[in-house]
Amino acid sequence: MLLFKKKLELKKSVLLGIAGLIMPLTYAISSIGAQSHYLAKFGFLVACMAFIMFFSGSLLQSYERFLRSFPMLYIIFGYLIIIYGFTVLIGNAYLLDSLASVNGIRMSSIFQYPNGYAVFLMTIWFCVLVQMMKVKSPLVFHILAASMVPILLSFLLTLSRGAIFVLPIIAVLALLMFKLKQQLMIVFLFSIRIVGCFHCLYSYSR
Repeated sequence: MLLFKKKLELKKSVLLGIAGLIMPLTYAISSIGAQSHYLAKFGFLVACMAFIMFFSGSLLQSYERFLRSFPMLYIIFGYLIIIYGFTVLIGNAYLLDSLASVNGIRMSSIFQYPNGYAVFLMTIWFCVLVQMMKVKSPLVFHILAASMVPILLSFLLTLSRGAIFVLPIIAVLALLMFKLKQQLMIVFLFSIRIVGCFHCLYSYSR
């Protein structure tokens, strides 16, 4: 029975993957006779990459062990990108456009686009927040809590006004996913951090 269920889930994943072929195929058809062959080729490659990611996700969704470990893997991957962003900031590494100079120095890390990097940091922030509510080990909890500092600092250094505007909306939607006790704890912790940040900014401005 279990084997039959796995085969059925695999067939569903393959069917979803085949359905996902519609996106690159429609883009390829619409690119016929395009004015810019370079942009048409680039757009087709982007559509193919999106299809590969969609098909991989549809196949991996049936593996429970992978789904349980994926958030932590995503957080570790995000930490590596954040660390690399700081190494570029202090001059120990170099990547073209990893630091944008429009309206001040804006951190963009490997994304080379500050707004995209800010959105990525928001996803990392949300994953860390969820994992903090799930982990039972105090050591892992404190490590995740400490990692919020470089994430928040990197977010502020992107100078992304759009991301700062969207952040409260995402924060409210994220709070709805937790219980009332957890919501109060999250609000209390972030209130302390916000007061601390404003205190540091006020002291620096003086």
